[in-house]
Amino acid sequence: MGYFWPNHMGWGFGSFGFLGLIGVIFNILFWVLIVLLIVSLFKHLSGSKEAEKESDSSLKILKERYARGEINKEEFDQKKKDLLP
Repeated sequence: MGYFWPNHMGWGFGSFGFLGLIGVIFNILFWVLIVLLIVSLFKHLSGSKEAEKESDSSLKILKERYARGEINKEEFDQKKKDLLP
């Protein structure tokens, strides 16, 4: 018996036949999909932290502008309200 050998149901892959080959392919696709979902989830979670850091840096710049006197208290409060969720 070889890898691709005639059997009682015609030509097939060992004792699996054609349907066994399809099952193997779907099994591989299933695990590839699982890995892609995990990678996507990881990227999404790390992206959320990057947005948080960006918001913190924006607030820092806003505080610096207020400290230098470039903006007044009302502008500071309004921009801070816009930046924070």
